[in-house]
Amino acid sequence: MALLGTTVALLMAVVLLYAAVAKFASSAPLVETLERLGLPPFLARAAAPLVPWAELAVGAALVFRPDSLAVQTGLLILASLFAIAGLVAFRLKEPVPCSCFGTGGSGTLGPRQTIAFVFWVAGVAVLRRADIAPFFDVGAAQFAAVALSIATVRAAVLARLWIEGRGDRLSAQEMYAWLPSR
Repeated sequence: MALLGTTVALLMAVVLLYAAVAKFASSAPLVETLERLGLPPFLARAAAPLVPWAELAVGAALVFRPDSLAVQTGLLILASLFAIAGLVAFRLKEPVPCSCFGTGGSGTLGPRQTIAFVFWVAGVAVLRRADIAPFFDVGAAQFAAVALSIATVRAAVLARLWIEGRGDRLSAQEMYAWLPSR
């Protein structure tokens, strides 16, 4: 059960840390999402920077102390807020852009966040039942593995965008002879 608990903790950490890092690039999409969910603009601007910091704190704590009740409670609070955002967006008549993964995210808020809540709760249940020791002795190596996982995903996204951009650039060069070729 300890291996399952460790795996679940690290997977949840990857998701939260990836989302946090993506949101740090720009808070504008999250501010827009919060405003579309009904928060007043001043409150949306105040809350937007707190979300990635909360995700970062809980994600990092999951790497080092997945056995902590405080960490698991923080995870449940975040998951509840995500689910509430999904429910509110689902009830609105217009789509609300999902800024779950920062500017690179796409899609809309809705049932997915509510369904994901079940998985977050199941993950916390696994952590509660698993006999996981604090990761202080191997935490640095596991944190490096989590960071490498995030970097790999980001590199794949950047590679896809680079290929799309290259195609656009080549198409533009064919259409506009005055563009310099490379």
